[in-house]
Amino acid sequence: MQPMTPALFDSLVLCKPYFDRHGLIVAEDDGHIVGFAHAGFGPNAEGSDIDRSTGVVCQLQVAHRDGRDQIAKELLGACDRYFRHHDTRRVFGGINAAADPYYHGLIGGSQPSGVAVEDVWLTQLLLENDFAAVDEHLVLHRQLAGFRPAVDRTQMQIRRTHHVNCCLDPPSPTWWHACTWGHTERTGFVLQDRQTGSEIASLVLWDCEPIASSWGVHVIGIAELETVASANQENTALFLIGEALRQMQSRGVTLTEVRVPEIQTSTLQLYSRLGFEEVDRSITYLRTLE
Repeated sequence: MQPMTPALFDSLVLCKPYFDRHGLIVAEDDGHIVGFAHAGFGPNAEGSDIDRSTGVVCQLQVAHRDGRDQIAKELLGACDRYFRHHDTRRVFGGINAAADPYYHGLIGGSQPSGVAVEDVWLTQLLLENDFAAVDEHLVLHRQLAGFRPAVDRTQMQIRRTHHVNCCLDPPSPTWWHACTWGHTERTGFVLQDRQTGSEIASLVLWDCEPIASSWGVHVIGIAELETVASANQENTALFLIGEALRQMQSRGVTLTEVRVPEIQTSTLQLYSRLGFEEVDRSITYLRTLE
């Protein structure tokens, strides 16, 4: 997690309309904070409210000191009691697309996707406490210095028959989306048919702050990509992403990140065509409460 100021903590945690102080659990030793865990909940199917049947351990941090593992287990145990009090049926380890109530922009890169594989300590802790891996994401980066959109006959045909519209801060589709993404600076792109005006594909990018400030570069993340099912679906997505990244490059963006589930091989191939490379992986963990 990136360094956090009181203002950021207020914006990304305390001001959320569903914040519950009982879910923020602190470990103390002689009056000094030595660790904390934060338990929260995911949204209902409509994104109109929280769903307490789905919980998530959003954060678990313990200072490097004697007894660190024991403190962490006690914090997890406190989270467990909190979830059971609310009749939670399943609990994620680490925020992810299904449950990301807090800390969006401080952890998770372009899209929350569980626990980084390099976080061996937290991974081992979750596995030892009945969490199981249920999903794996590849973290892909593309440097935009010298970026050029793909050019071939198909891409040129799409350029002639379609146009791209850009929209700053597109509206949130649900209450939950507004709560979790509303503080971010987002840019939407829509690919439309020139003749009919119908939308063929849409893309949302966001300015990865404050997490990217520690990287020393201007980073945008790919948050959403949707395409209309067709035989030309991959090529229209390729065109839209290429045009969006070209515009971002002209605005001084130097790096873009996207996180893709390992099982989505066609999507991974699409980003490979655009020059994206794997830099990390993350895993979503899940535990069922009986």
